Amino acid sequence: DSQFSIGALDTFWRSAENFRSTSNYNWFGGSYGMLWAVSQAAPLRRVHVDTNLVLFQYESGDAAGFASGGYMSNSVVEGQVTSGSQQQWFTRNSKVGGWLQGVWNMVFV
Repeated sequence: DSQFSIGALDTFWRSAENFRSTSNYNWFGGSYGMLWAVSQAAPLRRVHVDTNLVLFQYESGDAAGFASGGYMSNSVVEGQVTSGSQQQWFTRNSKVGGWLQGVWNMVFV
């Protein structure tokens, strides 16, 4: 009998752009930096992340927040992008220090 929060399933139709993140927050299990756990129609544009970018939010057990789909363009991530359970992610014209994990359909243009 597990109780899971809704996670990223309620983060549709949100966007963020034109800012710099210096976040160094330790979210879970050593994943630190800026958290952008979204599900579809939630672009991240013209952002500079000084540390890492985490694209999902681990809850407990095998629940990774149901992150499913997103978009990043014209951005810089100095550290690693950890996509975890993220699905259908599209990255365009961006520079990242590295990319970890991903379920399927990680597209880079």
